Amino acid sequence: MDVTTQSSAGSALPAGSAPYYLVRFSPQSLRSALGVLFAWFAEMEKLHGISDAGVARTRLQWWRDEIARVRHGDASHPLGREMQAHLAKRILADEALLRIMSATDSHLAAGVLQDEQALAGHLQGTWGELALLLQRMRDVDAPGNLRDCGAYFGAVEILRRLGGEIRQPRPRIPTGTVRRLQTAPVAGHAEIVKLLCDRAERLRPAEPPPRGMAKAMVRLGDARLKEIRRGGTAVLESEMDLTPIRLLWIVWSA
Repeated sequence: MDVTTQSSAGSALPAGSAPYYLVRFSPQSLRSALGVLFAWFAEMEKLHGISDAGVARTRLQWWRDEIARVRHGDASHPLGREMQAHLAKRILADEALLRIMSATDSHLAAGVLQDEQALAGHLQGTWGELALLLQRMRDVDAPGNLRDCGAYFGAVEILRRLGGEIRQPRPRIPTGTVRRLQTAPVAGHAEIVKLLCDRAERLRPAEPPPRGMAKAMVRLGDARLKEIRRGGTAVLESEMDLTPIRLLWIVWSA
């Protein structure tokens, strides 16, 4: 089954997007499973946009319970049933799923990230753990810096949606930087965007894997970050991304 035609997973993989190509250039036997995992992670990401933290954490607890039901073959959500059908038992039992939910819950509970270190920890616990799971789909050993690859990709993913991110009820940008963006004169915004780009670049692994999805994620981060730097404050006004043909080329060449 082509993952892009599935109702739940397909919505997380819009044609021409980075996740779409990351899945499409994976072995055909893995595409459905990878798409389902991306779709589940997208559900975790949506929780950050719920204005009431209590509601968001209740929804997260529901997903914890649903993952338990999935593991026992008793899923109730359409996406849960797809996870049940397409994810191997070793993936469903992987502690990385729990770590992603735990890192998400920590941010929902705190509401803020105090500094650059806190952001790096959040990214390691969410996007970094996702990268680890994506690699384990292939049933191969994960490179030691795989979480770093995912964290870097996630940092740039948040940065390319910076304008929308700082308007979220719980932005995943250090609280002092959010305050500066909200109060500083417009003339100072370019310097703040540059600072955020520099912080994201510091998360880049020095030696990404020689090939595969993790390498593609790092190369996507590199190309997107270059465009954000070039556009400057434009990222505060509208979401930035590469053209589909550039996304396709980057993923294919990795």
